[in-house]
Amino acid sequence: MYQIEKLSDTCFFIKAIGTFPFFLKLESLNAILDLLKRDNDRLYRTAFIISNNPPLDTEFSFLLDKAKSSKRKIVSNLEEAKRWIGLSRIIIKKD
Repeated sequence: MYQIEKLSDTCFFIKAIGTFPFFLKLESLNAILDLLKRDNDRLYRTAFIISNNPPLDTEFSFLLDKAKSSKRKIVSNLEEAKRWIGLSRIIIKKD
């Protein structure tokens, strides 16, 4: 899963989130909800790219519904994420 977040008109970040449990524990859900709710005020827009993982898509849909922000969206690919965030080009480089 990847998260792309636009912080301002000229600044954004991409975070690759590695092995993620299919079914989260209640404590994990509460911790993630707290983080999402805390970010609501300063958030510009963010897209969570989840492809070919229906259980994770369902869990994150639940979390985003509970965090109540129209600035977050689950998408299935990078192109859809770029359209949602408002970016025309992303260049990814590895060290």
